[in-house]
Amino acid sequence: MMADVRPSAAELTAAVQQFLDTEIKPLVDGEHNYQLRIAVNLLTIVGREIELGDAHRQRELQGLTALLDADGSVEELNIALCEAIRQGRFSSADPALLKHLRQSVLNRLAISNPRYSAYLRAKGA
Repeated sequence: MMADVRPSAAELTAAVQQFLDTEIKPLVDGEHNYQLRIAVNLLTIVGREIELGDAHRQRELQGLTALLDADGSVEELNIALCEAIRQGRFSSADPALLKHLRQSVLNRLAISNPRYSAYLRAKGA
């Protein structure tokens, strides 16, 4: 069994992000500053994906499995859900479907943009 290795991928990503943001960003201007801000933002998203991604995928898989009463990967079950919706097997007002879709969107926003105003409102609800 492999030993727990430190620093973790999340810690390394955070360290690079902080270095770029605090040490390099003040030295760069113009177009390069804009590109640097994009890189820092992407590193932040990658860090959240490392931290939250597996748990979110597992919850999505559980939700899809319960909703469809089927087994498969997240990708396979999302395709099956789309097909079931197209075929009219779910009403657009189905509480279980709406709950699953809402939670899936919130999980994605938690990674891609947790400061998004609609996400913040939804999390407060």
